[in-house]
Amino acid sequence: MFGILEFGACNLFGIWDLGFGILQHLAFSIFIVFQRSMKLSKILFFTLLLSFYSHSYGQLSGYYTIGGSEADYTTLSEALTDLYAQGIEADVTFALNPGTYEGAVFTAIPGASDENGFALESSTLDSTDVNIDGTIGFNEASYIRIRALTITTTNTRAIDFLKSWEIHIESCIINSSFQSNYNDAPVYIKHYSDTDWSRLTMDHCIVESPSPCIYCTGGHGRTTINNCELNSSGELSLEAYTRRLNLNNCHFNGGLVIEGTEDVNLRGSLINGKVNMGRLDSVINNTFESDDIYRISALYYEGNRFSQQHFMNYHYGSNANAEFYNNYFEGSIQLSHATSIKMAGNIFLDDISLSFNDELLFANNMMYGTLGYGDTYLYNWNYRIHNNVFFNEYLLGRGHNSIISYNNFVDSAFLWVEYTDIMVHDNNFCREIQGFPSPENINHNNYYPLIYCFYDTSSVHYDPGYLENNPGVTTNPILQGKGWSEAPETDLLGNFRKEPPALGANEIYVCSDSMNNIISVPCGEELYLNLCGIPDTGSFWWTPDSCINNPDTSYTAVTACNDMTWYLNNSIYGLIDSISIQVEPFSVKIAEMPLFYCGYART
Repeated sequence: MFGILEFGACNLFGIWDLGFGILQHLAFSIFIVFQRSMKLSKILFFTLLLSFYSHSYGQLSGYYTIGGSEADYTTLSEALTDLYAQGIEADVTFALNPGTYEGAVFTAIPGASDENGFALESSTLDSTDVNIDGTIGFNEASYIRIRALTITTTNTRAIDFLKSWEIHIESCIINSSFQSNYNDAPVYIKHYSDTDWSRLTMDHCIVESPSPCIYCTGGHGRTTINNCELNSSGELSLEAYTRRLNLNNCHFNGGLVIEGTEDVNLRGSLINGKVNMGRLDSVINNTFESDDIYRISALYYEGNRFSQQHFMNYHYGSNANAEFYNNYFEGSIQLSHATSIKMAGNIFLDDISLSFNDELLFANNMMYGTLGYGDTYLYNWNYRIHNNVFFNEYLLGRGHNSIISYNNFVDSAFLWVEYTDIMVHDNNFCREIQGFPSPENINHNNYYPLIYCFYDTSSVHYDPGYLENNPGVTTNPILQGKGWSEAPETDLLGNFRKEPPALGANEIYVCSDSMNNIISVPCGEELYLNLCGIPDTGSFWWTPDSCINNPDTSYTAVTACNDMTWYLNNSIYGLIDSISIQVEPFSVKIAEMPLFYCGYART
């Protein structure tokens, strides 16, 4: 029996390469022999032998240098050959000393996992010190990080990603003159089309290349690009046809073409170029600069700034159920067949056309162009136009059963209603409602008492109502400034304003940038002037002081005793503003129980 044992032991090294299955068989035979021989020395030998084998796979762990006579590896190819021969049993970093190296293609690294990752980086962590002259490829690889390298190509891709998992490219510079064909780019990303999943993240990278810089495709994968700069010498910086794409805090010098159907987000980025995107989940805090039309659709827009180009649907009706909050649009907007739109807190400098949309919430916006909505001949839609300021142009109401309320129409802006079932209440107008209004659906509206407005108190649309115990004060709030954060909490009479804050009953703000400095006050009424942010410190005064009560306070009361002009002085700046009041007499019919008293102090 001892001879058989010696034979097995002496030949184990000779059959090492036959594989683990044979070794297991021999180990079992040796164990049986030992049971009969009971030799302690043989136990020790066998234990050491198995220990040696168990550590032969996954030898690499820790930090290894490449390049130069003192490095662990002379070349990158030598290091990668060892990497795939031995695998890894812990985190492994290959650090390239300054110089130029060939490209590489990564497949699955033996032993790589969430706990055991592989990194290829420059030893100085300065991307300009190490140049990879060729393609870095990933073919069904996993858990690999490329960091602080420059990748240069001429006729090939710089990054070639194919169906790989947890690949990170960080702080790299990609310089490529690769002139790609259709559906290709110097940075090429292809995810799985079904079944399995892949994932790639690029962070703090610079890509310099022709158009496009990056091409991404495949529905079963996620691409995340953070804090990167893409500089295209052509039309596009990114072209993507994928379901999951995150673009955060990037600078795109070149247009974006994105077609996604699930979890696609664009945030905090600057885009210089054409935009053709849909449908995205969110578009948040971006700046768009383009000489072309913006074709976009998304579920949610917030905090974006669009330059003067036209904004429209990516596809027919593709902005359905979209929400727009606190955006700035310099150009016009045209959304057709986009149902259930919500727009709140935005600034629109040009026209908005919402045609054939069956639901709209338009609230707390600053509208400098024309707003048109509706274009439907049915009677069961939901349109709400609340708390907006309309400047210069007009609101075209073409949606049945609309409710238009608590809006300001200033600087000759007006309202046109297309249908008699449109309800209009608690608004302030410069001009009479036009179109086809119905008296039973128009109530509790007010008019600005400014000379450039048609101050027609006999109009059927002017019925602000008055407090029973104070008939000189209307119950309709003047809404200029409604929703602005600087609007005061109370009116001049101390009444709390509605939420969001609005100016009180018949208040008038007079600022140095007012469109017109002539105000008409009929019948000797008293007018309170708010000095628009000038503190009540006693450092200003009105001249002359005739017909003025409290000339050195921020709420000066002026009695229109005759046509006069007053001048506002400041102890530091001198003359800073003026106001003219013109008295216009008119006839008043006094009822037995009057609701309006001629000469009563009005605010």
